[in-house]
Amino acid sequence: MASNKERYAALQSAVMEQDFEKIRGFIAEDFVMMEPDALPYAGKFVGPEGFVDVVRQIRERYEIDIVSSVISEAENDVLLCEFVFGFKSLRTGERVVMPVIDIFRFSPDGKLLRGDIYYQDAAKVAAIA
Repeated sequence: MASNKERYAALQSAVMEQDFEKIRGFIAEDFVMMEPDALPYAGKFVGPEGFVDVVRQIRERYEIDIVSSVISEAENDVLLCEFVFGFKSLRTGERVVMPVIDIFRFSPDGKLLRGDIYYQDAAKVAAIA
């Protein structure tokens, strides 16, 4: 059976490819994720469609690249992802490099159940949108 780290790597690959059908297969029906209020895509996202919605909203505004990442498995089906993302505005071409911490929880059947997202400074990302 695949580990949560392996499942997440496959999900991240689908996100980078914008393969929305594949993305839906990784997300639990009762999935919940909150994006910070400072962002233009702020709010609560629920279920596979909510996850797809936030990915689309981000991709409508930014070209994203992963500068660095450290992904650690913890107890109780928790995955801690320490990223440094590059956010390049599709509108202006301006780029911000930003540390982002994602804490993901998985359901017993291995689907992504919850995402808690923490930006070092979400206002900087929002400013270039």
